[in-house]
Amino acid sequence: MNASEFTTVLRSVEGHIRYYNEQGSGKQRALAKLLVEFQERARDFYGWSAFKISRPVDGVEHDLVNDSRQSAFHEGGSRAIELTVHERDPAARKACIQHYGVRCQVCDFDFEKTYGALGQGFIHVHHRIDLASVQTSRDVNPIEDLIPVCPNCHAMLHSERPAMAVEALKIIFESQKPTK
Repeated sequence: MNASEFTTVLRSVEGHIRYYNEQGSGKQRALAKLLVEFQERARDFYGWSAFKISRPVDGVEHDLVNDSRQSAFHEGGSRAIELTVHERDPAARKACIQHYGVRCQVCDFDFEKTYGALGQGFIHVHHRIDLASVQTSRDVNPIEDLIPVCPNCHAMLHSERPAMAVEALKIIFESQKPTK
């Protein structure tokens, strides 16, 4: 795995932590522990700052598998971390889904169509304005402020800070479709 792929993985984990924070499910703590561990590994291995994981400092990509400096991998240790969780209103999520449905509003992915009953009703709900950027609670309009997106598109939206506009990501997505 090269540095670019490693960065992509870390960004994906960050996106999933944001999603679980939205759900209030408590799973974000386990993911956050993994993220911290991998950020520290990135810092140690690539010389990156733990908070600037977007690219290696020296601009050189390293191969994790073939690099002789990495002779063993260690897992299973634990450490305590503290998180700030932004409250979400489940009724706002429900109202958003009632309005838009459960198809991704960027790529049109439908979990139920692909996975059957297992995927029924599954979708992430994205806040058009990052909750982390607002210091106090605020009123949310479920139709104007929230939008259903699949986990992949959700991670792509949060690949920028502040989050990319849904419409901008849709343009990128549409531009990548093969022409017939």
